[in-house]
Amino acid sequence: MAHFKHIVIGSGQAGVPLAIFLANRGESTLIIEKDKVGGTCVNTGCTPSKTMHEAIRKIYHSQHIEYAGLTVQSSFDFGKLMKHVRDIRNTWSEGSTDNIENTENLTLARGRAHFIDDRTVSIRGFNLIDEQHTADFFYINTGARPRMPEVEGLNSVGPLTNRNIFELTEQPKSLIIIGGGYIGLEFAQMFARIGTSVSVVNHGDKIVGREDDDIIELLQKKLEEEGVTFYLNKSPEKATKESNGVSLTLEGGKTLKADKILVAAGRIPNSDHLGLEAAGINVNDKGVIEVNEVLGTSIEHIYALGEVAGTPQFTHMAYDDYRVVKANIEKPKVRNTLHRTVPYTLFTDPHLGRFGLNEKEAKKKNLDYKLYEMPMSSVARAAEKNEPYGKIKVLCDPQSEEILGASILGVDGGEMMTVLQMACSGGITAPQLQEYIFAHPLLAEGFNNLFIS
Repeated sequence: MAHFKHIVIGSGQAGVPLAIFLANRGESTLIIEKDKVGGTCVNTGCTPSKTMHEAIRKIYHSQHIEYAGLTVQSSFDFGKLMKHVRDIRNTWSEGSTDNIENTENLTLARGRAHFIDDRTVSIRGFNLIDEQHTADFFYINTGARPRMPEVEGLNSVGPLTNRNIFELTEQPKSLIIIGGGYIGLEFAQMFARIGTSVSVVNHGDKIVGREDDDIIELLQKKLEEEGVTFYLNKSPEKATKESNGVSLTLEGGKTLKADKILVAAGRIPNSDHLGLEAAGINVNDKGVIEVNEVLGTSIEHIYALGEVAGTPQFTHMAYDDYRVVKANIEKPKVRNTLHRTVPYTLFTDPHLGRFGLNEKEAKKKNLDYKLYEMPMSSVARAAEKNEPYGKIKVLCDPQSEEILGASILGVDGGEMMTVLQMACSGGITAPQLQEYIFAHPLLAEGFNNLFIS
């Protein structure tokens, strides 16, 4: 048994920089990881999925360039694509591992951790030997995992999730996706674009239900035009292994058949194997660790960060949790999680970039707002790129004209959204943006025209 000043459980996007920060203060630190270093983002989330997205986007646009007078005949090697995805993923994971191992005062332990009491953790290593360590402070960054819906026979058909889909070496000819949320839609478009027949089953009557209805309609139309079939307001009831694939029976009796099923129906926190009750750490009925505005748990010297603590499920928000904890170690009570902006981008093509209020939320809160909207086809750069699909929507305060939120479905919509997010943070108003000098002919120049009305 060894004693450390700090023990970090989980090497996600909050855990790794936090452990390195603590160790660089000259304080003995142990970071525990049961799988690959880097967490969901690096290994089964953003890094591989966005690598795959970008490769397939280039393939798709190269095959739809007749407008430029070019006809392309090409072959496609799915196995080579997936090897490229895994290579990029492994490079980033190995880089994070190297950073840990090259940091003084920092020790990496491999295995599954659980609390013995509020000062002691036991680690079950890969060799199945347990070792115990104590610490003054603990930080939990164990993330979340795919939620498996209660569907008869689902586990027996070997469903794909984001955790194993990047291990595929052969392209499925057909794919059923359970879930019409952000992860499901990104995979739906990617596979449809390389020729897989894709069906999306969603229990609600709208995909990505938090978005404005007009944005949803445009996004769904785009995906349908590219071959994605939607079964909305339908719940899957039974999955069956077939001789040539799988079948999924929906409520009402309709049966879909495909090579594979991909489950993208939400996520659940990785809190159930940590022995939290032995440490006296409170969790809610969904397994989320309860934390205060500085990410402290019910035990004064134990903190939780990222998805396991209910932080919005985005890498950048987990990293900001690290910033909060870091800031308060350096100088207590200088930073908290209250009133944070939560920007995000759906990596379909075109992107959906979003931050702050949309119309749906403003109406639900009975808030007054001024709406500026414009089709992407009115943005010169989008037309020049031959990618005019989508629209821009910006909500402003009706008196001050300060920006309250934006939804941009369009080429590089996430990058455009970020310009508005920064303007919002700096108190720059819509009339000021309308008069702002943007370099011509960038996409951001479209804001000059957007805010004229």
